[in-house]
Amino acid sequence: MKILGGIHPDYEGETRIGGVPVRLDSPRRSMQLGIAVIHQEFSLVPSMTIAENILLGHEPALGPMLRKQAIRKTAADRLREVGLKLPLDRAVGAVGVATQQLTEIAKALSRKAQVLVMDEPTARLSEHERLKLFDIVRGLAARGVGIVYISHFLEEIFEIANRVNRAARRQSRRGPRRRRPRRQSGDLTHGGRAGRRGHEAPSPANPSGR
Repeated sequence: MKILGGIHPDYEGETRIGGVPVRLDSPRRSMQLGIAVIHQEFSLVPSMTIAENILLGHEPALGPMLRKQAIRKTAADRLREVGLKLPLDRAVGAVGVATQQLTEIAKALSRKAQVLVMDEPTARLSEHERLKLFDIVRGLAARGVGIVYISHFLEEIFEIANRVNRAARRQSRRGPRRRRPRRQSGDLTHGGRAGRRGHEAPSPANPSGR
């Protein structure tokens, strides 16, 4: 996750985007290449409105009054493009975790992100909020946005992912997502029989999250 976000530039191996080798040597470079990472701890400013957070660092260069109106209009346009609805004039610190998370998603998509990395996105969500997030993730995937979905909740992985990658003890195992019996599910998280073999399963045709 930190490699994709450009936080750890000193890494081995090769990263490809659209089949082209790239070097992710800074967060700015990752953003330029269309990669956005949503961490468990959001990078939002609580005292600013949702609209201001969505365009943070990309505000229109206008006078104070016109700038505020332009920020709201631009943020509304961005939300409309991605099919999200948020209370743009409310301060981020005054809304719940689920709305803050959607603000992070909207901010990433407003910067034309094509790969969205989500770290434990449902850790603090209710069941209703979790299902709503799944609908949004499926919608983004249908629009061609690549989703890297990091979670230790196995039932979520089986519900939403097309492909699964398990990394532990310096080994990696990946393959198409399929319904697994409970014992095999435990192997994925606790380094059981599947992990110890350490071989790589064939990659599926469909891209998706982890």
